[in-house]
Amino acid sequence: MLDVEAIIDDNIEDYFSLLGKDVSEDMNREFYRAYGALEGDAPVGVIVYEICNADKEDEDVKSKIRLLKSDKDDALDLLHQTYKEEGAFGEDVKETSYWLEDEKLAASCEKAGFSKEFKENDTITITLGDAAGIDFVTKMKKVPDYIRSLEDISSEQYRMAIKDSLFSGRKGLVEDLGYLKKEWFENTVSACVITDDKVSGLFLIRITPSGIIEPVLLEASGPDSSKHMAFMIAFSIKKGMEKYPLASTIMIGRERKEIFALVDKLFPGVKGSDAFYGSRKEE
Repeated sequence: MLDVEAIIDDNIEDYFSLLGKDVSEDMNREFYRAYGALEGDAPVGVIVYEICNADKEDEDVKSKIRLLKSDKDDALDLLHQTYKEEGAFGEDVKETSYWLEDEKLAASCEKAGFSKEFKENDTITITLGDAAGIDFVTKMKKVPDYIRSLEDISSEQYRMAIKDSLFSGRKGLVEDLGYLKKEWFENTVSACVITDDKVSGLFLIRITPSGIIEPVLLEASGPDSSKHMAFMIAFSIKKGMEKYPLASTIMIGRERKEIFALVDKLFPGVKGSDAFYGSRKEE
């Protein structure tokens, strides 16, 4: 007999084989939620979703399915039903979307009322070696001394920089930037700009438990902001080359137009893999 339960701290270890180590770690984040399907005592499926715009009074709450997994059609049906009736309804979600590579899983979403189309994914993957080949990185022999590692600033300086970034409307590629501690990022490879003893720019990098490199935030203020961002990118790539294999995967989300334009400029011709995308208005 099938049953479903919320995945919380007390039972998350039971679902580790389905979640994987990266998503299991993400479950500690502020806006991640999940349900698990059980057949008897055996976990047979999961749905993981992230709540978006929860802190914005002037925008509708949305949700993104971050992981859907099961080999059983009835388990998928139950997970979809529970998400709609409890997850989306309970969080006042107005729209849910997904990106999935597996057609069977995408079909289960379509059955649950989502649209479905096959197109280029917003996310691209490259290697650290690819990044090392960026023209201005190879030509930059020395990065200015005011570009420093995140490890060189205090937690208080970090918090003030994040506060300034959020106040300016820049939250990077994550919903929960204001909730993430300095230690969540790779402090050696992440970069910052120090001018007049103040942090005026950040390039924050996360390394997932499986070793994937994820740029999270790139921002700088002031008249030289574009130059400072280029310096931080070069700094982080050079630091990364000292610490990680050139074959390491870098994963970059391109949902926002400005990020898409920057990635296209840095890596012309690089495309995302084709995947299934769909969305659904929630009642």
